[in-house]
Amino acid sequence: MAPALQPSRLLAGVCVFLFGLALGSVLSSALRAHEVRHAIEIRTGPGLAHGFAPAPDNVKLMRPADMITFKSSETHPRQSQSSRQDGRVDVKELVKRGAVKVSSMNASSASRASGATSRSDGASQASKDSPKCAQGALQFSKRDCSDEKNLVWVGNPTYGGWKVCMTSIRNMPRKKRKGLVVYGFGVGTNTSWDEALINDYGVPVHAFDPTPKSIAYVQNREELQTPMFKFSAVGIGDADREETWNIPRRSVSQSKYNHQDSGMSTEVEVRSLTSIMKERGHTYLDICKIDVEGAEYEVLISLLEDGGCLPTNQLLMETHSYQVAGLQSAHVKTKALLGKAGFKLVSAGIGGHEHTWIRFQSRP
Repeated sequence: MAPALQPSRLLAGVCVFLFGLALGSVLSSALRAHEVRHAIEIRTGPGLAHGFAPAPDNVKLMRPADMITFKSSETHPRQSQSSRQDGRVDVKELVKRGAVKVSSMNASSASRASGATSRSDGASQASKDSPKCAQGALQFSKRDCSDEKNLVWVGNPTYGGWKVCMTSIRNMPRKKRKGLVVYGFGVGTNTSWDEALINDYGVPVHAFDPTPKSIAYVQNREELQTPMFKFSAVGIGDADREETWNIPRRSVSQSKYNHQDSGMSTEVEVRSLTSIMKERGHTYLDICKIDVEGAEYEVLISLLEDGGCLPTNQLLMETHSYQVAGLQSAHVKTKALLGKAGFKLVSAGIGGHEHTWIRFQSRP
């Protein structure tokens, strides 16, 4: 007859068994917490930016499996005590320490991380730093702007003017219009568009052109010596750098592309849109005009590629693929990216090259 099991031994065995289960659970959780993949992609929802970048403070991993997929055996060093809060993993700190980078998140997790934006490690610097798409003062409805007849010529209709959706501006008190942010890249020697916005509508304009002819033109125009016209002798590009631009013999337009009868060249400073906006403290453009003799494609592609953001709802763009060999594919790609970002081409201008793109809001 087998001896009866003493209660004390039975209790001890149960305790050891339970302790083993608890220890196994703790070790399993710890291992999962440390097997953080080096690429965690934060996706914030349809149409919003995504990629690789530090996550904001509100993005935390309640359980690693909720936000990341463990496909790498690579582990990071043990977390410091400060990175643990109620069993959560602070992504921002881990990214800062180089332990993880921001890569895969399902839709339910995305809702917990609203507002997060990121970029691809392989993207250009301009793409990685593209401004977040905030909302500006101007909102556009299809009722107001989808038909070209509802657009207004601003500036000289034969040269230098643009078709613009002005409904929201005209409905705005004139005093408030001074708070609008309008950028115009490519001044040349014609400021009829800029002057019409300033004089007819009371809207200030930030104008940019690095070329000697344009700089001299602005300096010699008494009408432009006003706080409403803010001129900067820089161009726009996909990154901050110095570039060599061609100076044609028989044209006021200067370009990095030699698509005209180029006689000389000059060194100019170009900046990314992100860099320019950051320097001026702007997060959104109410209107953005880009007339930069072929460089418009690299600028827009760098902003919109990989789910990036063009921070405006109204884009005026002169296209130059018909002038510059090799830019046809960039033209097609740019149009596709604009469409994917929610923009609609509402006017191609008189010659078919002065495009007005509008991103409509959901209101009717």
